[in-house]
Amino acid sequence: YYGFKFFGGIITNTTSSNVRKKIIDEFRKQKDDTISIIFNIRILREAIDIVECDFVFMTSVPQKINGNTERNAIQMLSRATRKDKNNPNKVESILLII
Repeated sequence: YYGFKFFGGIITNTTSSNVRKKIIDEFRKQKDDTISIIFNIRILREAIDIVECDFVFMTSVPQKINGNTERNAIQMLSRATRKDKNNPNKVESILLII
């Protein structure tokens, strides 16, 4: 798209921790004039906060892990929708397609 900058990263179960960290760090460095996307919502199940994220797009309900689907869904969504001290006017959005 004319006038927009894009950053995209893909993280899979085979992505090394070094590459994963590099992608997430680069995501965090992007400015407001850049549309930044990380593919693979499953990274949000792990101990990570991405306060710079303001939109979560999920194409399925999280799988049951340790018997608790709701807790896993809330955990994934809240990790990406935390308040950002560098962006006090941040508005978070969530789109869940099931």
